[in-house]
Amino acid sequence: MAVLFDRNTIYCANAGDSRAVLYSYDRAQGGIKITPLSEDHKPSMPVEKKRVLQVGGRVDTIKGSMG
Repeated sequence: MAVLFDRNTIYCANAGDSRAVLYSYDRAQGGIKITPLSEDHKPSMPVEKKRVLQVGGRVDTIKGSMG
């Protein structure tokens, strides 16, 4: 996971099963605000499967020794 703060812009890159969230104080609501900075890229998600297929990739089930 890498997060870069550049003045008013936050850049986030993740690899593997890492996640990034930003915790900030929300004065209007008087509490902590949690903002996700990364997203899952699982091929079981329709949007991700479509993206993989559009670039010529494939999405298959991995079968292990137990079927």
